[in-house]
Amino acid sequence: DSVRSEVSTSSSKAAGSSEVRQKSMSSSRTPSRSKENPDDKVSKKRSRKDDVNSETNSSPEPKRAHVASKDKTGTPVSEQEEEASRKGSDVTSSPEGLSKVKDPMSIEMPKSLKAVLIDDYDYVVRQKMLVDIASPKYVTVADIIEDFVSQTSDESAQQVAYGVKDLFDVVLGSNLLYKFERPQYDQIIKEDSHKHMSTVYGAEHFLRFFLKINEFMEESKLSKNYVSTIVPHLRSMVFYLKDNVDKYFDPKRRYVASAADYLRKSIADYDQ
Repeated sequence: DSVRSEVSTSSSKAAGSSEVRQKSMSSSRTPSRSKENPDDKVSKKRSRKDDVNSETNSSPEPKRAHVASKDKTGTPVSEQEEEASRKGSDVTSSPEGLSKVKDPMSIEMPKSLKAVLIDDYDYVVRQKMLVDIASPKYVTVADIIEDFVSQTSDESAQQVAYGVKDLFDVVLGSNLLYKFERPQYDQIIKEDSHKHMSTVYGAEHFLRFFLKINEFMEESKLSKNYVSTIVPHLRSMVFYLKDNVDKYFDPKRRYVASAADYLRKSIADYDQ
């Protein structure tokens, strides 16, 4: 019995010491497990910060790329052109190649007609030639107006066309001539001061008129409502000239060399 009690006592002591050693070992291991790599701490901080940012400043879903529409001919149309089309305004390309919405209250000159104007300047100013207004085959502004009116049944367009002819008669002498043409014009006025210039001058000067039409409308201080009414008809007239460029703008029969007397007179009287 005494042996048994001693064994029991020693075993309980051994168990107690074992528990103490285990507790000691576990406590000694605990600090080593609690230590973390500094990089892990930074990584965790960043991940927590990213989680907060993603929750508070969540960005919208990426926009889908705009798929360009196409016109009736299958040509791609830009977003600006599409928007301008819905608003009823025109679009042109800027020098940088970007689409640009035009002023819906203005008249733009097509490139083919701009080329005609450049040639016209070269013939008159540089080469000292004159428009052959005396030719029986010469087509005058009045003739062009009648041609335009005859091909449309729109009464408003016809009224605007006749109004354009009246305005052309008024502004030609002061706005549509180069200095070299002044002696020719003065001679016409001297022969008949009441002559309508639309029955004398033709397509070349008519084109110069449309080049300055925006300026004329601005100076006349027309109401916006009235301008918005006539602008579509004015554009129709410009594109009518564009479509008939070969009919009205033939340089071989439009310009003639000026006589020596005319050259001397233009230099002496008009400071050329």
